[in-house]
Amino acid sequence: MGKKPFFVIARFHRKYIDANRPAAIAYESAQAKPVYNAYHDSLALYCLKVKKAFGAGLLLDIHGQGSAREILFRGTQNGKTVTKLIQRFGTKAHIGPQSLFGLMATKGIKTYPQGEGKEKAGLNGGYIVQTYGSHTNYGIDAMQLEFGGDYRAKETRKATAAKVANAVAAYAKLYLAAKPPAQ
Repeated sequence: MGKKPFFVIARFHRKYIDANRPAAIAYESAQAKPVYNAYHDSLALYCLKVKKAFGAGLLLDIHGQGSAREILFRGTQNGKTVTKLIQRFGTKAHIGPQSLFGLMATKGIKTYPQGEGKEKAGLNGGYIVQTYGSHTNYGIDAMQLEFGGDYRAKETRKATAAKVANAVAAYAKLYLAAKPPAQ
């Protein structure tokens, strides 16, 4: 798309800090608190910058999961964390062939849920998307992406990244750069 996105990468092991949990249960050692806070302060700052500059945006919270090697699970609290997206463009922006997961499916990525199905409990959007999603004052849409091992394997990682990047670029043209249809 010609521009570098904001990104925040957790460069700490999840056994020490789970950034996808509230602070009260995210870490045990007080020494972890500044690292946890810096991670979330960065997320909050970038979300506010995107909202101010563009009025809308998309936060992708990327994880791996071990329950289904060949599946990418979507986590939006069944649409809650993409409230503004759905209000602006309708449900087609969240589910179906013109959604991010629909676009990923066209790239050969097996996604769940398909159609209007409910998201998988436990993978349906954790603390990050619940905290920064468009149903909050941060006001940008947020999706948790839970990649199965087949997509994260060393030999498939680059191809997966290219497919996801192409789907996100197509999605951005449809919904992030577009004006909502007249009501």
